[in-house]
Amino acid sequence: MIDKKYLKILDIKPVSYRKDKSTIIVNEKYVFKDKKKDLNNLFKSLKERGFNNFPNLLYSDDNINVFEYIKEDKKYDLVDIVSLLHKKTLSYEDCDISFYDNIYNNILDKVNDLESYYLKLNEEIENEIYMSPSNYLLVRNISKIYSDINYIKEEVNTWYDNIKDKTKKKVSIINNNLDDTHIINDIVISWDNYEEDLPIIDMYKYYKNVYDKYPFINIFKKYVSKNKPSEEEILLFFILISLPDKIEFTSDEYKNVERVNKMLNYIFKTDNFISEYYSNNEKKE
Repeated sequence: MIDKKYLKILDIKPVSYRKDKSTIIVNEKYVFKDKKKDLNNLFKSLKERGFNNFPNLLYSDDNINVFEYIKEDKKYDLVDIVSLLHKKTLSYEDCDISFYDNIYNNILDKVNDLESYYLKLNEEIENEIYMSPSNYLLVRNISKIYSDINYIKEEVNTWYDNIKDKTKKKVSIINNNLDDTHIINDIVISWDNYEEDLPIIDMYKYYKNVYDKYPFINIFKKYVSKNKPSEEEILLFFILISLPDKIEFTSDEYKNVERVNKMLNYIFKTDNFISEYYSNNEKKE
């Protein structure tokens, strides 16, 4: 519940309360969210750079942020808004060799960990006398997981060879958790995870959130046409989205089958998306 002192500070006479995930909406006018980051400086910086697609911050202290509630009238194209954010906050900063080394090593650590995990899991399953449905589904498709891991290893080495000697990095303010529900009209309403980082990270997070809702190819092609990412940026994006998740098994076999199926569905959809993108580009050339 909202501390009454905030209602008094903002001179709000509460008529209705509604909870939506981590927010409380009062009178369909005010949005109360626990404070995770100081947004005053971010919003000031964005405004100075000509990006005004954020909600009015009505009040802020050490514990809470209060925003103007944005009523949804129609959907705006998320790619247009995100492209504007990236362009308005874009900069090329000096970096030493450790910047790209860290990205490279972090990806290698993840993929090696995944490989060890699935090799061990595969061995355990094959030693079972009677396989569970989830384990059977996994081992039938385990070659696809290994193929995915090998693809990442090969591509991350290609990416690193092309970028390891660069002394500049391309950065911008990124939302870092893009989702269709985070943009209402032309306003980006969620900023709790914002960072200054490689712009392509936003598209990676967006893909992870919406890959199963609709084909991503047209969204990504539009982003590429608007922002002109380099070949290295596009390759890094494909590497990141290709990393499969570890399947965390439970005592509920129905849930286990769901999780295995979801992970495999992600791998197949991602592989098709990447193949379609490169196929389209080859046709153009």
